[in-house]
This record gives sequence, C-alpha cells and structure tokens, in this order.
Amino acid sequence: MGAGCEMGFMLWDGKSIGTIVNVLDLLEQGKNCWLAWSQLSEVAVVANFDEFKTLVEEVSPESWTQALDRFERFKRKKGRQSQSTLELDIDWGKQ
Repeated sequence: MGAGCEMGFMLWDGKSIGTIVNVLDLLEQGKNCWLAWSQLSEVAVVANFDEFKTLVEEVSPESWTQALDRFERFKRKKGRQSQSTLELDIDWGKQ
C-alpha cells in the first residue's frame, strides 16, 4: 500500500488492526509515519518497529498480536502478487 509514498499519515482509533498493518508496511519499507490517535494530544512520528510496538502494546496488546498475524499474511499475499504481475511499459502520452 505504501510503495508510492515517502511517508505516511495515519489516524488511529486505538483499535483498528488495519491501521497498525499499514504502519508496519511503511516501517518495513524504511519510511516514517505520522500517527494521530485520540489518546495523544499531539501527532507522533513513528520511525522504527520497537517504538511502534511499545506504543501499540501500551494501548492494546491484543491488537498488536492480531496485527502481526495479519501483516505476515499480507506480506505473503503481496509476494505472490508481485511474482505473478507483469510490468507494462506504457507511454500514456502517445495515442
């Protein structure tokens, strides 16, 4: 999901597994993520896995466990898609 960006900005309700997975995807690509959620009075910049894990586990340890499982499934699916997808070189300027 984050392949086309330089960094991410996520709004997190403190429960959503999908948001956690998206942040993990960005971190794995070496990208930072701005994270805003209701328990913080400011926006946090998440720059590494351990920092993010600590933050999520303080709020919702069960969400962290579920998100790691979903992220592993996401990575496996993403790997299969990239192996089966053909890249096309299309020049959209020429009609």
